[in-house]
Amino acid sequence: MALEQEFAGPDGVRRTRSGVVASLEVEPYEARVVLPHERTHAGPKEGRLRLLRATRTQLEPIFVLHEGPTLLRGEGSPTLEGAEVE
Repeated sequence: MALEQEFAGPDGVRRTRSGVVASLEVEPYEARVVLPHERTHAGPKEGRLRLLRATRTQLEPIFVLHEGPTLLRGEGSPTLEGAEVE
């Protein structure tokens, strides 16, 4: 599903961030499908783990960067089915 967010940066300049909301299958880090992407402190990691265990649902989005042409722009309906982008 396509998503656009408008916000003001720390410098006060208004910006629009375009993206795609998607889901991934869980993969072990060793498979190198999704690489470790942040350095977090023990307290926030423990809080996230407690939330995940309590809800059995991943509620926090992960932002990733993509260089290149737009992959998707409001095409189709949201789905829980996986799709590969070539």
